[in-house]
Amino acid sequence: WSDMIVGQNIFNDVNGSTGVTLKWLITYLRENKVALSEYPIGESMEEKLAFCYASYFTWFSWYENSDADKKLFLTRFKSALSTQKSRVKKRTGNLKVLNVNVSEETHDKIRDISISEGISNSRVIEHAINLAWKDKRFKN
Repeated sequence: WSDMIVGQNIFNDVNGSTGVTLKWLITYLRENKVALSEYPIGESMEEKLAFCYASYFTWFSWYENSDADKKLFLTRFKSALSTQKSRVKKRTGNLKVLNVNVSEETHDKIRDISISEGISNSRVIEHAINLAWKDKRFKN
């Protein structure tokens, strides 16, 4: 499979600077009946990414899909990925950079939530702030 990853690294834009998450990728593979239905998904990012590659390469190599089916999947996937990148970019267009120092314990908690939920650290922090803000507003 390492040769296939080098030659067909179609998931290299996921969980990178593009903001497209593994959660989105897993959902996409499931909706397009490429994900391995009987295979468990791990908790870490590496295990989730391995699941995605295992699903894709199994579908690509072992199932009787025509070359046209494979090409159509790749075309549709690239289009969906591009659309998702565009959506993420539009959402992040009005964001402000906030540099803060947090304890290692807090950082580990943020990272744990982001990995388990398949979202970025920034979204975890933003969600926590929104919850705190709502809590503060309802107390006053």
